[in-house]
Amino acid sequence: MREVRFPDALSSLSRLLGPDGCLGLGTALYVMLGWFMGSIAVSLTRRLDRTGNPRAIRALDRATTLYYPVVLAIHLFNVYILDWLGQVRSLIGDVLLLDEFLVLLLPLVSIVALWMMQYPIIRRVREASLIRKCDAGEPVYPIWTMSQYVIAQARMHFALLLLPILLVLTWGEAIDFWWPFENGVGPVSAQAAQYGTMFLGVAVLFTLAPVLINWLWDTVPLAPGELRSRLEHLCVRHRIRVRRILVWRTGGAVVNAAVMGVFAAVRYVLMTDALLDSMNDDETEAVMAHEIGHVRRHHLPWLALIMLSLFFFTGTLATWGINTIAQAAYPQSSTTAYGEYASESATADVWDRVLHNLSEWVLAPNEQLPAAQADANTAGRILMWLELGSAGASLVVALLAFGWVSRRFERQADTFAVQHLSGMGRASDQDVLITPEATYCMCRALTTVSEQSHTSLTRKSWRHGSMAWRLAYLMTLPGTPCNQVSVDRQVRRIKLGALVLLILSAVTSYFIVV
Repeated sequence: MREVRFPDALSSLSRLLGPDGCLGLGTALYVMLGWFMGSIAVSLTRRLDRTGNPRAIRALDRATTLYYPVVLAIHLFNVYILDWLGQVRSLIGDVLLLDEFLVLLLPLVSIVALWMMQYPIIRRVREASLIRKCDAGEPVYPIWTMSQYVIAQARMHFALLLLPILLVLTWGEAIDFWWPFENGVGPVSAQAAQYGTMFLGVAVLFTLAPVLINWLWDTVPLAPGELRSRLEHLCVRHRIRVRRILVWRTGGAVVNAAVMGVFAAVRYVLMTDALLDSMNDDETEAVMAHEIGHVRRHHLPWLALIMLSLFFFTGTLATWGINTIAQAAYPQSSTTAYGEYASESATADVWDRVLHNLSEWVLAPNEQLPAAQADANTAGRILMWLELGSAGASLVVALLAFGWVSRRFERQADTFAVQHLSGMGRASDQDVLITPEATYCMCRALTTVSEQSHTSLTRKSWRHGSMAWRLAYLMTLPGTPCNQVSVDRQVRRIKLGALVLLILSAVTSYFIVV
C-alpha cells in the first residue's frame, strides 16, 4: 500500500508575511480575543450589579469555557501556520528554552488576562457568600485582592500544566545540545538512542511531578487527630500506600480533592481547606474513598493506555482510508512539487502533516503549472483535504470516546466510595450490600462540592459528567451487592476493549505498511 506524501509547506505564509508580519498577525489575534472577552466580562459584571441575576455568573462561566479552546487554536495557528518558533529563532537564535518560552508567552498572558477579567464577578460571589458562612458557623477567609487571586490561579494551573511542559522542553533541548553519541550506542542507532533517552527522562519527570507540584502549591500535612486516623485506616484497609495526606490552603476558594502520583513513594492525597471546612468527617471520608478508588482501580494508567489506543486506532484508520483513495484515484501520479507516492510508515505523518500543508493549499496557485504537474498538484490538494478532514474527524472521535470513558471511571470511583462506606473490605464482598446511609453520605458530599463551588448540579463536564448524572446513578445502588455493581462490569469491558483496539491497530498498521 502506498500513500501520498506532501512536502513541508510551513514556509509559504511565513515567507509572504516575514518575521514582523507573522508575529504581528499572531499578536493581533490574541489582542482581539482579549478585547472581545473583556467586553463580555464587563457587560456581565454590570448586569450582575444591576439585577443580581445569577445568570450573569453562568454566562461568564460558559464564555470562559469557550475562551480556552480559542486560545489553544490561536496558538496552534501561530506555531504551525505562521511558524512562530522559526520566526523567533530568526531574531534571537536557538537559545536554550528561551525561544520556546517566548512562543508560549502570549498564550500565558492571555490566560492571566482572563483571570483578571473574571475577578470582579468572583469577588462579588465571595462577598455574597460571607453572610451565609457566618450564619452556618463556617470559617471565613479574607477575600483576595486581584493580584492575590491571579497569583493563586497561576500557582494552581501553571504548576500543574506549565511546569511539566517546561521540564520536558528543557530535557529535549539538553539532549539536542549535548548529545555525545553521534554514531549511536552500540547496536542502537543515534536516533533510537535519543528517543529512548527522551522517553526515560520524560518518565522520570512525570514520576517526580507530584513532588514538584506539592512544593509549588501551598500545602501542609493534615493535622493528627480522629479524621486523619480514619483516612489513614481507609488507605490501609484497601491496601493503598500514600506518602502523605495534605491540606491544600486555597483561602477557602477551591472545594476539591485529588490524588497525585502513580507510585506510593511519590503519591499524595490533597484536600482543600474549603472542602474540609464544609464537610463532616463522614463526607470527608467519602471524598477520600473516591480518590482512593481511582488508585485502587488503576484509572490513571488505564486512561493513558486508552488514550494511546484511541489515537493509534483512529490515526491508523484515517491513514488506511487516505491511502486507499489515493491508490484508487491516482495510481499513475508522478513525483512533482506537490505530490508523490512513497512507502512510508502508515501512521507517522497523519497527525503532523495536516497543519503543515494547509497554508500551501491556500496560497500556492497551480494555474501556471504544466498540465501533468497541475494534475498531480490537484491530486495532492484533494488528498490533503481528505487528510485534514479525516485527521480532524478521528481526533474528535478519539476525544469524545476518551471523555465517555473518563466519565465511567469517575462513576466507578463514586461507587467505590459507596462500597467502602457500606463495609466493603471488612468482610467478603458478596456478603456486603450497599446501604442507603452510605449512598446518602456520598450524594451529600457531591452536592456540597457543587454548592460551595457555586455551580449547577446539571452543569456538564467532559471528564467528570454533571453532578446530577452522578447522583442519579448513585441513587440506584442501595441494596446491590458490592461485588455486583454494573459499573464495575462496564469498566472491565472498557479495559478489555482498549487492549483489543490496541492490538487491532498494531496489526492493521503492520499490514498497511507491508
